[in-house]
Amino acid sequence: WGTRKADELGVEAFVESTLDGKPLYESCGFLTMNGFELKPTPPEDTEELKQLQRDLPFYGYFMWRPAGGVCEKGKTIIPWEKKSSGHDAVDS
Repeated sequence: WGTRKADELGVEAFVESTLDGKPLYESCGFLTMNGFELKPTPPEDTEELKQLQRDLPFYGYFMWRPAGGVCEKGKTIIPWEKKSSGHDAVDS
């Protein structure tokens, strides 16, 4: 539903994904832009926190899908990576 709506509106889309969800988003035209790790800093180190750290993914990915979902090597512009001499295109 979300990618269809983005395409109807002609806009790009962004998601945050877990490792398990990454292949699904890639199959919908999303590209991995960067990874991130969440490091909770609770007031005290509890057994509950240790269990959560074992059970939950604290690593994820920022993913982007260009408007229309089509990424052309050397042509698709990544909006936040524009250089003063022009635009950066996606290499892969």
